[in-house]
Amino acid sequence: NLPILDSTIFVDFKPWMDQTPITISHKFPMEMVIELFRKMGLRYVLVTKNGQLLGLITKKDVLRHLAAVNYPGSSINREYSQEIQNLRILPSGRRSSFVEDFGTD
Repeated sequence: NLPILDSTIFVDFKPWMDQTPITISHKFPMEMVIELFRKMGLRYVLVTKNGQLLGLITKKDVLRHLAAVNYPGSSINREYSQEIQNLRILPSGRRSSFVEDFGTD
């Protein structure tokens, strides 16, 4: 039998948490998402709808999106592209300097 843990014991993760994360609406245009990442040096943004968290977009997600838009014949994961469309963050078809500015992780 495992001992019952005291319910008053907890771990404080505040020193490692982002207290003010950047959030965007699920309708936020992908061109603007790319600009945010480029200008602010972001690693991720939280995606919300009516104040509820839907998910997050990472720097790698943006790079994958740009590769899919700029190089449609490449072997980009189709499931990922469908997830982006479900969030209503649709590509504009324009090239971006994001890849040149930031490279990959």
